[in-house]
Amino acid sequence: MAFDPDEFEAHAPVDLETKRLDFTAVEILFEQSAEDHPGLREAALRSGCLVTVEVPGDAWIEAAEAAVPAVLERWFDLAPVPAQMQDGSPAGTAAACRATSPRWTVVNRNSAGQLPAHASAHVAKALSAGAGAVLVLRPGEALPARLAAITDYRLELPAFTWAVVEELVGAVAPGASLEAELPDGLCAALEPEDFRLMARPGEEPDRWIDRLRAIAQSRIATSKPASGPTLDDLHGMDGAVEWGRNLARDLAEYKAGRRPWAEVDQRCLLAGPPGTGKTTFASALAKSCDVPLIMASHAEWQSTGHQGDMLRSMAATFDMAERTAPCIVLIEEIDSFPSRIRPDGNDTNSNYNRQTGNALQLMLDKASRVDGVVVIATTNHPGMLDPALLRAGRLDRTIEIGLPDNKALAEILRLHIGQALSPGVDLAGLMTTAVSGSTGADCVKWARGAKRRARAAGKLVGLAELQAEIPRREEVGLPPGVAQRVAVHKAGHAVAMAALFPGALASVNMPSAGVAGAGMAGLKLAADICEPLPTAPMLLDRVRVSLAGRIAEGLLLDAPGMDAGGGEDSDLATATLTVIRMLRNGGLGAHLTWIGAVTPASVGPILRADPALASQVERLLKTEFLGAHALISRHRKAVEAVAELLMQRGAVSGEIVERILATSAANAGGNLQ
Repeated sequence: MAFDPDEFEAHAPVDLETKRLDFTAVEILFEQSAEDHPGLREAALRSGCLVTVEVPGDAWIEAAEAAVPAVLERWFDLAPVPAQMQDGSPAGTAAACRATSPRWTVVNRNSAGQLPAHASAHVAKALSAGAGAVLVLRPGEALPARLAAITDYRLELPAFTWAVVEELVGAVAPGASLEAELPDGLCAALEPEDFRLMARPGEEPDRWIDRLRAIAQSRIATSKPASGPTLDDLHGMDGAVEWGRNLARDLAEYKAGRRPWAEVDQRCLLAGPPGTGKTTFASALAKSCDVPLIMASHAEWQSTGHQGDMLRSMAATFDMAERTAPCIVLIEEIDSFPSRIRPDGNDTNSNYNRQTGNALQLMLDKASRVDGVVVIATTNHPGMLDPALLRAGRLDRTIEIGLPDNKALAEILRLHIGQALSPGVDLAGLMTTAVSGSTGADCVKWARGAKRRARAAGKLVGLAELQAEIPRREEVGLPPGVAQRVAVHKAGHAVAMAALFPGALASVNMPSAGVAGAGMAGLKLAADICEPLPTAPMLLDRVRVSLAGRIAEGLLLDAPGMDAGGGEDSDLATATLTVIRMLRNGGLGAHLTWIGAVTPASVGPILRADPALASQVERLLKTEFLGAHALISRHRKAVEAVAELLMQRGAVSGEIVERILATSAANAGGNLQ
């Protein structure tokens, strides 16, 4: 008979006087994690089973050593004895095991906190008696090879989530209704012992959540990153790392009394696709600067309740920063604060959005007057931000973090595998066949999976473990027709950039299936293609680069596709924004009047309100289109060659693109442009 987990009873109400809530919280977390291992519940009925559980840190060991066997014992007690197990084991095996007490044993650590040298003997004794054995492991802790080889189930407990906290409250106070909610980001800061401080008899459960929130916020605010990378460990984000190193030097001089705070570059917006390491950068920066990191977000602030609660929570974060200074405040996904300007150019009618947006700006202004408080914000969509957030004194510096190239991916992977990597593994070579469009977050996932496979085999991480985790380009590639069009489009951009901005292109990459590839996504720059104070010719060359992908499609594939148009990050959007800003923000046209910040949301209203400007923008775009068309026509062979390499390899370095272009130019009489 198949095992039916629905037959298990729900948690009984918890008595605060007799039940330790730290154990109960870990029991709930273990049961939720066990859902990814459907055979584990049935294994509780078998004779002899070895289970390892890796916990997030040392503070979890005591609770896990108590909670995990308790859950396994409860499963055994509550489960019916089937006529036959799914693996064919006879019913008598399970029935006989019911007489064993206890049926699960934990291999406890010695006084030094280490697994005992005779751990294998403990496990052997339990298994031979028909009982199960549990080993609780620290993060990355290796088992003796022979125990790793015979382990039946390997689980990794994640950080706490709101789902765990909510279930725990339901176990302590059945039927209680919660108005407060704790974001997963704060739940992740909690440790098992914190739940022993959560509840007091006779209180409303919302008070317990408030208490947990205070504990999590205080831990985040008053602790410096104890683990994780420093700036020296980061790859694929050179501009951000350079800014961070300058800040670290300035902070050191400020703390030593040698530099006034007014001279420190203390505000930054990190913009880039999801998974590119924006939050990792902030943590690494705090560690390199040796200061606390205070993390916040719109979702966390809003989760505290109604608007008044949200505003108080926002103020509390910045008050905490003032008390903790020097420190770094990280506001994640700041684009969640809606712009106070509608796409049609009118102020929104939402007092809520306007008031919360105004409050954030006022708090940024207040923080700028507090010595020692650095503010960093992240966004996946910089074009959605309220322009007021980007003015001087607020988030007045934007640093783009793009997708890492193959070299950077290899180094990120090496960092997260660490000492578990087998000598001689060619990570750089492995990345040449990895799926395009991969991020640092992908590398963390691959490293975790490869280390899990290696632990199971009792060995270091080798090529086989990595190949099993890292998807190859051909396994998740674009459909052939789509891939060809994308390759030609990207090649057009790359050749135009190499011709107009020599040395600026680091690499060009194909996106994978499901990865956004619009606009100039996939082009990684080694240098900014416009100087800090660009002239009109520089800006118009940038427009030609934006239009070159569409032109390459028209020349090589007979007709362009939609890849050049679409959203605010598309080629046509970028080109249009560049021209309008040049004419009406930079005074590089016939008019000196400044029309205000030009954003993707304001382009439509601006052009509708000024038909003469719209006509001028269209004329300039068509002129630059013709110039880019002549450039790509002259170097058609170079575009074809780069597109072919992209189809074969998925990525081409800027150096190779420039070599191909030089050959094309020589055949065209030496003219690059």
